[in-house]
Amino acid sequence: MAKLDLRDEKHTRTYQLVVVDGMNLAWRFHSRLNLSYHGKSTSMLYGALRFVLGIREKHPEAKIIFLWEGGESMRRMKAHFYKENRRPPDNEFHRCLEELRASLPYFGVEGQSHVGLEADDMAGYLVSRFVKDNRKGKNHCLLVSNDRDWLQYAREDDTIDFSRQGAVEHYSDLKSAFGFPPERIVLWKILRGDPIDNIRGVGYSVVNKDTKKKKFVGIPSSIIRYLTNECDGDYKKILEIDLAEKNPGWQKWQDLIKEVWESIIVRNADLIMYHPEWIHENSIVVEPAEPDAGEALRILEEKGIKSLMESAERVVV
Repeated sequence: MAKLDLRDEKHTRTYQLVVVDGMNLAWRFHSRLNLSYHGKSTSMLYGALRFVLGIREKHPEAKIIFLWEGGESMRRMKAHFYKENRRPPDNEFHRCLEELRASLPYFGVEGQSHVGLEADDMAGYLVSRFVKDNRKGKNHCLLVSNDRDWLQYAREDDTIDFSRQGAVEHYSDLKSAFGFPPERIVLWKILRGDPIDNIRGVGYSVVNKDTKKKKFVGIPSSIIRYLTNECDGDYKKILEIDLAEKNPGWQKWQDLIKEVWESIIVRNADLIMYHPEWIHENSIVVEPAEPDAGEALRILEEKGIKSLMESAERVVV
């Protein structure tokens, strides 16, 4: 897969909108860097601001929006097990996150969240608005997240790019890597499940005769890929496809799909898919950008992040 670093001079595409999964990016830098100043971690602040300034250098006209979680998730209220396997962040993470969110507006970054919804939902909302305003297809949007749920917002017209792990991937890159159009990733996840969010996919448990431990055997990737390509992105079409006609050995999986249709597949679709009907504009909370070069430089100096000051002087206006 061809991956282009945002700082690569060969990367010439210009973005008018950059939408960032705030918690995802914050955690990435907080957990992977090991920076501190006067005994307090600066990894998250340094990494996120370096990212923002890099975008500003390459795409000075881009609107940068960081998306945040909107409190108690509607999905968690629908299914108690949703993300139940995640350990809550510690106090130090929360301190760093508050520091980052307080700093971003001065670097020209807008924050947004929606009461009761997740960053994923707001990403879908912003993409739909971008597409509506971009009917001639001249503008481009960059979505920044390691969360594969965001790939459901890909478009065949190649106006939406994705940055995962710091590299930029176009529509053709993702389609080649997955073996199906990337916007159909939701159908893949409905069948496979999502261990990160504690969502079980289609499969069955097998007990090891020696250890007596249970092992979950999920539906094979070859079958999921086949269904994902055949269903045209609509998970409800799964029931219309005769897997046994394609491969007689797949009959048991077709039987299992029918058996768990309501309990697993319909439930997973509800938890994973973007629901535009959940969006209410009066429930969107906006933290406006207030670019201020003087305040941005003060923050960098106060936190001992002097290596970014020259860049901030150039791009924060």
